[in-house]
Amino acid sequence: MPVMAVGGEKSFGPLQAVIMRHVANNVQKEVVAGSGHWLMEERPTYTVALIRKFIDATAVAPTAAKLRR
Repeated sequence: MPVMAVGGEKSFGPLQAVIMRHVANNVQKEVVAGSGHWLMEERPTYTVALIRKFIDATAVAPTAAKLRR
């Protein structure tokens, strides 16, 4: 399963991805420049754009078998 680890530059930054790789192997690292711990308060537009880009890139169309369940 794809996982996006997001950290603020002035907080966890790239360490978020290091931590997540202990429990997942498909981890995409993102660092929000100029942000600390409160990403959605400090850089909301940029953070939402990162999340949307990740979701759009990793979305998989359901297969016919999944639709029959």
